[in-house]
Amino acid sequence: MKQRDDLKPDGTLPSGARKVLQALARRYPTRMTRAQLGTLSGYTASGGTFGNYLGTLRNNGLVVVEGQRVRASDTLFIDTVVERG
Repeated sequence: MKQRDDLKPDGTLPSGARKVLQALARRYPTRMTRAQLGTLSGYTASGGTFGNYLGTLRNNGLVVVEGQRVRASDTLFIDTVVERG
């Protein structure tokens, strides 16, 4: 089985990526700037660590990046998306 990008060997997200995802998930379906997300997750948006975590989330289909705006992927909230139809 192929391991997804930048996941830990047990298939889970690194704790920093999880922290970024939690900040987005709490505000779903709101899109926020990278700067806002960095502030909410405790990282500098222009930093390499933040960029790596965001890349991990994007590569694994957990977030959608649209220019400078980021949001949690609809796939994480399928019940909500179906209800909104």
